[in-house]
Amino acid sequence: MGVYRGIEMMTMISVGLASVLGLLAGLHVYWAFGGRLGTRAVIPERDGKRVLSPSRAVTLLVAAALLVAALCAIVRGGVAPVAGGESVAQIGCCVLGAVFGIRAIGEGKYVGFTKRVKNTTFARNDTWLFSPLCAAL
Repeated sequence: MGVYRGIEMMTMISVGLASVLGLLAGLHVYWAFGGRLGTRAVIPERDGKRVLSPSRAVTLLVAAALLVAALCAIVRGGVAPVAGGESVAQIGCCVLGAVFGIRAIGEGKYVGFTKRVKNTTFARNDTWLFSPLCAAL
């Protein structure tokens, strides 16, 4: 019974993780094709101006990376086993853990727990949502 529950838990975690990553990928596709909902809250600002303006291609690349991350979670969790994919998914999950960990820590000025600019909408969202989510992922 204990092993069965462990498998159930791993399945639930991988499906939950893949769902979050898939939702985030969908948001990036929406933004890449002109969607504006939420854009002021997800890009760092300085003096009311965006610090960066990602192109459509970069935004779609992020969406694709998030979808690959979701696939890694599904394969690693055993939900959708792929012949030979387990070791690739394991490496992928390790890389993703490192990427999300680095994102959570931040670059020291605008993003992550180490940011110094803290009085913008993005900074508040980053402190209470984005960085903790990256740490959890």
